[in-house]
Amino acid sequence: MKETNQIVKKSNDLITAKYRLTIIQQYVLHNVISQIHIEDTDFKKYEVNVRSIAENHGIDTKNAYRYIKKSALELNKQPIIIGDEIEGIALNWFSSVRYNSNRGTLLVDFHPDLKPYLLQLQGYFTQYENKNIQQFKCVHSLRFYEFLKQKQNLGKGKEFYIELTLFPKSVQCSVFLMANIKTLRI
Repeated sequence: MKETNQIVKKSNDLITAKYRLTIIQQYVLHNVISQIHIEDTDFKKYEVNVRSIAENHGIDTKNAYRYIKKSALELNKQPIIIGDEIEGIALNWFSSVRYNSNRGTLLVDFHPDLKPYLLQLQGYFTQYENKNIQQFKCVHSLRFYEFLKQKQNLGKGKEFYIELTLFPKSVQCSVFLMANIKTLRI
């Protein structure tokens, strides 16, 4: 039951926002973001098909509903901080998560304050195909991928450089993890 590929499109402020999510929470979040259409002016209630996420990301389908439901409920409690030390906003990703174990679905809606970061994006955004992150098994690999996608056009076909000392802070990665860079894996 693999779904057709969808586009994940986020404001760059979301790419650099501060949040800590598990890889399964990221899978759920990206599944929902990929359901947003370019012409949408408001959020809808988005349905998450648990089996589809499990199949697309290699999660054991026997326990998938329990894991993904738990991850979505926890995701609803995880704060995201957009901005810097001077000005910003702290909020949760979703305003609600409804679950239906008989159907194997979740019904979620985004926090309304996320509209300028996910809807009607005209500039200063990053996008990629959801299938591009399916092989990631580590949340830091996914955040690194988004970090690089955000910077992709800096060189405009030429080389560009990224100061790695900025990387841990940009993707909520500990300095200890950066010291052991081999843990960034696909």
